[in-house]
Amino acid sequence: MNNKLCELYKLIQQPDHQNSVTLFCQSKEIQWKFIPPASPHHGGLWESNIKSAKGILNKVTRDMCFTAEELNTLFCQIEAIINSRPLQAVSMDTTDYTALTPGNFLIVRPLLALPEPELTEVPMNRLTRWNFKLFF
Repeated sequence: MNNKLCELYKLIQQPDHQNSVTLFCQSKEIQWKFIPPASPHHGGLWESNIKSAKGILNKVTRDMCFTAEELNTLFCQIEAIINSRPLQAVSMDTTDYTALTPGNFLIVRPLLALPEPELTEVPMNRLTRWNFKLFF
């Protein structure tokens, strides 16, 4: 793994590679905007979403090692949680409980999923690997 990272670092440091990235960004009109180092409070909403994702990830993973497929599933679940948070009520009707969420902008309808079973009362050593992923 270290060899691969060293190769990647050498590639990124080459002037030809940097020029090709710059040309690509210019052709797509991509502009980089950086916040000051060690100051996530300048990041606004996206930094709060990163904080939320890290919090969920830390609660779920603890000391566990995941396979690539399990980790991919976990990230998809975290993505669904973050994209399901309500932004604003859809209507002024007090009996209408639907809310506008980031998921509405992604798939033009709400992200709907069945609630996961509550497994907090089950001892950790009794959960299977599949059940443990549903723990959060």
